[in-house]
Amino acid sequence: MNKLNIHSVKTLVVFFPLIISILPLFVSLFWAALLLISKKNIVPNYYLALILSLSVIPFFTRLLYFNRLYALFACMDHLSIFISLSVFPLLYYYVRLLTHDPHVDWRWMWMLLPSFLLALFSFFLSSAMRPEELNMYIHHVVFQEGKFQRPFPMLVQWQVIRMAVCKIVLGIQVVLSLYFGCRHVIQYLHAIKENHPNKEDKEWRRIKWVLWVFCILSFFSLVINAVGEPRFIDKQSSLLIDCFTYALLISLLGFAGYHQHFSIADLEHFANNNKRKLTRTKPTNEYKPDSISKVQLNELMEKEELFRDPELRMTDIALKIGTNRTYLSRIVNDESGSNFCEWVNGFRIEYAKNTMQNDQNDHLTLRQISEMSGFATFGVFYKVFKAKEGIPPGEYRNSH
Repeated sequence: MNKLNIHSVKTLVVFFPLIISILPLFVSLFWAALLLISKKNIVPNYYLALILSLSVIPFFTRLLYFNRLYALFACMDHLSIFISLSVFPLLYYYVRLLTHDPHVDWRWMWMLLPSFLLALFSFFLSSAMRPEELNMYIHHVVFQEGKFQRPFPMLVQWQVIRMAVCKIVLGIQVVLSLYFGCRHVIQYLHAIKENHPNKEDKEWRRIKWVLWVFCILSFFSLVINAVGEPRFIDKQSSLLIDCFTYALLISLLGFAGYHQHFSIADLEHFANNNKRKLTRTKPTNEYKPDSISKVQLNELMEKEELFRDPELRMTDIALKIGTNRTYLSRIVNDESGSNFCEWVNGFRIEYAKNTMQNDQNDHLTLRQISEMSGFATFGVFYKVFKAKEGIPPGEYRNSH
């Protein structure tokens, strides 16, 4: 029995690197398949599925590396270099598809040029090496086995330089992708705030997941890039941390992408529909479209209680008075010193306060008052009310 247990433990130790290193590969395939069969027909989902599918190649190459499958690793190395250095540019464009570009613009594929050139350079160097030089490069440089025989032959030295350049390029890619990705997210949320006030909180929570995973994945990749993979090959605890962290981050990214239901394409679709409505709508006689004041605009909101529509957009009010969104935005922003979202929510909070102060409404729950006031969710109502009044709505109601 003891011999059987010892044999089982030895078998587990032998196959441990294989079992652990296959985890990120499996997770990537799982989420790629789930995104492809998803009924949420948005372009960013398919694009993310493509990224996860491509990431299988470097994860498979890592599996070969951690299990010391030298010949197969040498065959996959050049393709893995190209895909590994393409991941962050592709992830950046995924964020861009969510927040900036309504359609895929293939001209942005120029971002993959550095990774392609470095992979091609590595391929030509390896092809030009003699068998003993290639063996030296794989064993002594990549796997760092045995004593280094310096100086290396010229082609091996060029591979060492190429590896250093790859690390620098990856670091630059991570920093730039993160910086510009965050900028696009901020602009996207500002556009939602201006056009869909009630979607702001919900969409921020969803895009926040993507942003956080992007940040953590960037940081972890920078650490692995700086430390180097040879540090993990003989330490099972380090290998476990490496593979498990990548699997977890890929799962979070897939989960966040799977739950994205709204993108810049939907925002532009709504804007285009409203433009078509605006061209067919004649201005009302009650207001002069190009000379309406902030006072008149407030009177319109209070009189017709437009703010009670949870899906109220700036273009809806522009349609009502027969003006354009730009002019209306200037009236709201310049004269009130607030954005459209804050301006509309101000009316909603006042309506909610008046409703709570009326004794005849004691039978209404806070959630019902939230819906009556025009808030899409109780969470947004609670957050906006507390920010504006300094106390939660329940406490306000009890004190009045």
